[in-house]
Amino acid sequence: MAADQERAKHLQFAANELRIAGRLRESGEAFRRALLAMPKDATLIYDFARYLFSEAGAHNNAALLARSNAALRLAARRADQDSHLLLRIGESLAERGQLRLAARVFKRALDIEPDTFRASMGLAEIALRSAKLAHVVHHYCAAARTAPDAALNRFAQREADYYERLNSDDDYLEVEVKRISRLQNLQQMGRMAARVTLAATACAAGFLFVEETIAAAAGSLAAAASGAWIGVTVVSKLLMNRSKFRIES
Repeated sequence: MAADQERAKHLQFAANELRIAGRLRESGEAFRRALLAMPKDATLIYDFARYLFSEAGAHNNAALLARSNAALRLAARRADQDSHLLLRIGESLAERGQLRLAARVFKRALDIEPDTFRASMGLAEIALRSAKLAHVVHHYCAAARTAPDAALNRFAQREADYYERLNSDDDYLEVEVKRISRLQNLQQMGRMAARVTLAATACAAGFLFVEETIAAAAGSLAAAASGAWIGVTVVSKLLMNRSKFRIES
């Protein structure tokens, strides 16, 4: 029995390496053999879920994605008191948009280890994606208290202060909404300018030895679009900075 489990561990390691290398067929076979020996191992099931996710993406297969999500849920049930594994499962669920289940998994990790920075950060990000600013502030404050180093403490506290102000200061919220709206519009313009630049450059190159007039016009358009893209990029970088707006008393 111990020998079978040891072999399964080696197969699990090989399967993960094969998945990372893109050799999904061999990875799947290694996982299949490992699961025959350790069908209830939570970490193995989690790794198998990641393999299924890679397969689903490679073949655009919704059924494989559903199996991957089911494997993640099974891994969470089998994780017992393994807070580190629960963190990894919660982060995977959050990345896939399963926010409610991810939040439950993060809370389980916190129940096991209350001072888990990553779990508090995960809950803060889920609350933010759910537009629950008060919860965002609470979880970032908890993360700041449990941060493993000064840099992460400063980051979490800065985020807590920012969202606290958004939640309590309507004028500041209005300023930030306008800034983000302008930034999104500029980023959309930047993407359009980049596409025009590429298309015009390709056109200029294609007509260079066929029709010089068209090539010259396309080259001018490419230069103008490139200049617009650079300008939009510079302004967008400035707008990425959060507002320092102050309310006069």
